[in-house]
This record gives sequence, structure tokens and C-alpha cells, in this order.
Amino acid sequence: MSSRFEPVSKVYVGEPLIVVPNIKCLSPWPILIENTSFQLAKHVTISAGGYQSVLNGVPLESDECASEVICVTPSELSENILGCFTINWKRTDVESECKSGYSSLELPKIIVEKSTFLVDMKLPAHGWLHTPMSVVYFLHNNSESLLTLDVSMEANEAFMMAGHKDLNVTVLPESTYKLHYNLYPLVVGVSTLPKMHIGCTSEPNDFKHILNDVLVRSLQTQIYIMPKHLPIHHTN
Repeated sequence: MSSRFEPVSKVYVGEPLIVVPNIKCLSPWPILIENTSFQLAKHVTISAGGYQSVLNGVPLESDECASEVICVTPSELSENILGCFTINWKRTDVESECKSGYSSLELPKIIVEKSTFLVDMKLPAHGWLHTPMSVVYFLHNNSESLLTLDVSMEANEAFMMAGHKDLNVTVLPESTYKLHYNLYPLVVGVSTLPKMHIGCTSEPNDFKHILNDVLVRSLQTQIYIMPKHLPIHHTN
């Protein structure tokens, strides 16, 4: 899945990919998941933040389901599987000396293509009403030539925004350009973020298609805004 937890049939080199193996207990007896692990292919690495199993020590009854999650990044072109996922488990109704079993499954194949341009963003997990928050966009030029982009931000009624709304950006070859914005939330609940538009008149139509594809699949469009915390005053 993409960073927005949407299904994808292909990814680009350097683009984060979320893998969510789903497991189901088919044993007629309850089991205990001792640990899980991923054996990734050589062209796949764990993304920044590392991996920590969420299923260690989790019991499962018959027909119960569970899911693991990991964020990985492909580093080269490929059409091979992403690796394997292994679960070490044992029955919960036997002595602790009983040997553990394991189950292993192949992760799916996915097409990894080269893209001359990638974009991602850094923002908090949630915001607070009437409290400024910082959003950073990263424009990655993976080509060997200069990339000139027309960047604009489409404001909305959910946020006040501080930062360039329209600007021309030149991204050096094999480098990253950062754009910083400060957002001031005006409403509580799920709020739509200001929308980024990127144009490039000097590149062929194929590149324009890549731009649209990357923006749609990579950028978060909503964030949850919490109500502002009010201090509690105690009276004697």
C-alpha cells in the first residue's frame, strides 16, 4: 500500500511502501505468537523508524485474525517478491517446554519503476485547534538534469497558512528541495489540508503524468484537529 494506506500495483524507487500481512489462526487450539520477522529481498530496505513487531506475545483463538505492519523502501528496479514474513508460535495449552512452530509466507510481487521525481511530506500525527503546526514538503529530483517546477498551494477554510502560495522552484540534479509551511487550524475534527499543485511546462507530457501520479499517491490530504486543551482551575 502507499503511504496513504491505499492499494498500489507499482511503486517507484525510493518511495515508501507499507506492507500489511494478515494472518488467521486455523488451529482448533489457541496459540501464542512468540514473535514475527521479515526477511526482505536485497532490493528492499526498512524505512526510517525501523521495525518493531506489534504481535509479539499476542494470543489468538481459532479463526481469529491479526495484522502486522512494516514500512519499506525499494532501492532498485525489480519485479520480484518483496521478501518473506515469518511467524513463530506455540500452543497455549501445553507445557512451556514444548517446541515452537513457525509459519512463513512470501510477500507479494510488485513492480518497482524508476521515477525522475518524488515528493513526500512531514507533518504531525494530529493538530490542535488554534495552535500553529509545521508542515514540510520534500521535492526529490532523481534525474541528472535541473528540474524547474511551478508550485502553488490551494488554501481552504480549515486553515490559515503562512508560506509561499505561488513560487518557481529549481531543484538540482540528484537533490531535494524543502518547502516549509505553518498552518493554523480553524476547525475541529477531520480537516482537509491545503492542496499542493505542481506544474512543469518544460518537460514532456510523460513527466506531467508522473507528477500527477506522485502527488495523488504520496501526499496526505487530511489531518485530525483536536479541540484546544483548557486548563482546569481548582477552587477551594
